[in-house]
Amino acid sequence: MLILQEFVIADQLSLLDTESDDEIKPYTGGAHAYFVSDEMVYSIYRCILLKNEVISRNLFNRPLDCVILLLSAGHFCGGIFENNKLLVHKSFHRYVIRAKQGTSQSVSDARGSAAKSAGASVRRYNEKALKEEIQCLLANWSKLLEQSPLIFVRCPMSLRHVFFEETKNFKLQKDDERLRTIPFETRRPTVDELQRTWSRLSMFPGLFSPPRLFSPLFFFFSALAVQIFEILFKEIIRSHGSVVNFNEEQERLKKLRKKQKRLFRRKVSGVNYPSSESLESDSDNATAEMNQQQPEVVMNISNQRKQNSEQCEAVVNVLSDVNVQALYASIRLNSVSKLHQLLESNEESKEEFLKYIREVRFPPTSSTFLHVVARRGAVEIMEELLLLGCDPAVKDSDGKVPYQVAQNRAVRQAFSKFRSRHPDAFNWNVSQIPELAVLSEEQLAKEAEKKRIQREKKKQRDKVKRIVKHQEKIEQEQRQKYLALSDREKRALAAERRLAASLQEGCQIVENDGSRCFKCGVVLIPKHFEYCDNRFCSLACLQQHRREHPPQLIS
Repeated sequence: MLILQEFVIADQLSLLDTESDDEIKPYTGGAHAYFVSDEMVYSIYRCILLKNEVISRNLFNRPLDCVILLLSAGHFCGGIFENNKLLVHKSFHRYVIRAKQGTSQSVSDARGSAAKSAGASVRRYNEKALKEEIQCLLANWSKLLEQSPLIFVRCPMSLRHVFFEETKNFKLQKDDERLRTIPFETRRPTVDELQRTWSRLSMFPGLFSPPRLFSPLFFFFSALAVQIFEILFKEIIRSHGSVVNFNEEQERLKKLRKKQKRLFRRKVSGVNYPSSESLESDSDNATAEMNQQQPEVVMNISNQRKQNSEQCEAVVNVLSDVNVQALYASIRLNSVSKLHQLLESNEESKEEFLKYIREVRFPPTSSTFLHVVARRGAVEIMEELLLLGCDPAVKDSDGKVPYQVAQNRAVRQAFSKFRSRHPDAFNWNVSQIPELAVLSEEQLAKEAEKKRIQREKKKQRDKVKRIVKHQEKIEQEQRQKYLALSDREKRALAAERRLAASLQEGCQIVENDGSRCFKCGVVLIPKHFEYCDNRFCSLACLQQHRREHPPQLIS
């Protein structure tokens, strides 16, 4: 209404005041400015307006002379537009973005993880070269830049220093009144994107025509509505003292509404459980406080939830909170014995218990006990609930029966077995529980053979695991025994093994003991490290051994 009134007022002024100048009253909001001209509402980007420039009809005839500089991901493109033509342009590209990372090398270095790879060095060099090329280009365009009325820059914040650092012949000031940011997204900096950006900035799209039918009457009622709104708003502000007090009061009422809604929903969802007195008192206090501030509070609760809560309350009133809690715990814990004990201890009210078990619903999806145990995979208590008369054809609010929400195959198999044992107990077609497949003798034989093969494979795997484990145990014992020797004894074992190998005679030491690492005891590979007749599996073991046994100078 307010925006439309601005359009109408501007239109009326443009029609009535024909002897005035061509200035047009705009409506500015966000990146756009709207104005009415020739019975049409137009939109322009506010960034193309010069300093202290007033929107007028001359704006349609003024060419958009400007400089556009785009820099992104190592791509640069700059151009100068004059008299609606691209006077000069230049593009650069350098490899500066890290692969699969999406950030430049300088940003990665600033995070404290300066890489020393060849690729990182190339990217650092390219960033420096790209910066020098751009600054050299701006220096060459210095005269054209000084003459341009507008300068549009689009680049990441981490690269803005490229344009504002001082060069030999030119420096672009950060507080330059001609600087503008582009108020929309741009693509990869290319010459085509440069021209597309300029074309979009220079467009004056017509949005719609303001209402002309009964224009004086429409203008009168629009102005009257605004005046009424202002009077009511001032009266509300006066009653609260100030705008700040009014905003604080509205924020407090908003929090109270959220609190009452949260407590109400918690109360509705917890109907089947014993509620605490503190929850009731908090809900009553919040309700009383809201009633003092606002007489009527509309709670946006769906009709389905109301019906579910009414149904739950009707069932809950049959049993006490203690019995409800005990019953729910026994079913959740998959304890058939506890359920039997509870029913036997309440023989007089057994019918009420059975009614509760069969008809109770749990929010928010209006689930039955069968839905709960099927989701948890409690097969034993599920079969007991079916025996007690819980209907597997009852659907929840999502339209799913307990069989559809079963946790695993064992639960679904239990449903099918119960159907085969009790074919007339329920409407099995509605419950979507399939019949238990009856296997023939040939199928049973194949199944038995399949299980036998699986057992054989399992035995073979276990045997291999035991052998590997035994070998690892022996290897670990040999390593510990070897590491307990001194370096002199290790060298002696190595010499003994070499001697035995040269004589091709049986060595009386444990196999491979002479070809182990002096530091960690691992069996050496053919190409190993060695110094002073000491042998090692890796360079790390060698260095650690040298640090622990530094050479001693003989005086």
